[in-house]
Amino acid sequence: MTVAEAAEHFDVDKSTIRRWMVQGCPCMRRGRRGPGGGAELDLKAVQHWRGRTNAATGMTTDEVLPIVATVLWEVVVREHLDIRVGISKEDAAAACVAIFEACGKRFGKSYRFEEQPEPIRALMRLL
Repeated sequence: MTVAEAAEHFDVDKSTIRRWMVQGCPCMRRGRRGPGGGAELDLKAVQHWRGRTNAATGMTTDEVLPIVATVLWEVVVREHLDIRVGISKEDAAAACVAIFEACGKRFGKSYRFEEQPEPIRALMRLL
């Protein structure tokens, strides 16, 4: 299957499939520029690779970013990041929102304001 077909099958962005390939996801043929030069993947091999218990890379961006959002919220609200580092709660929340946005950018995912995970929206309400 092509990168686009794999992305559709796994319900992720094409950039996620390409990132998986960089991280070691098996492929039958690496892509190259030009017509007909796209990468080819074997569905069963990719499913097996994603299912490895020791492979954190098997998680999708849509699985990872909500976890990151929750951790950032917990650090500000429950673990009192503001007090721990001597800044205001607003500054701590703003820093964590910026960190979340940077993580999303690194993973090739951006959210519209109203689509942000709830923990990030909760941090934004602190601003």
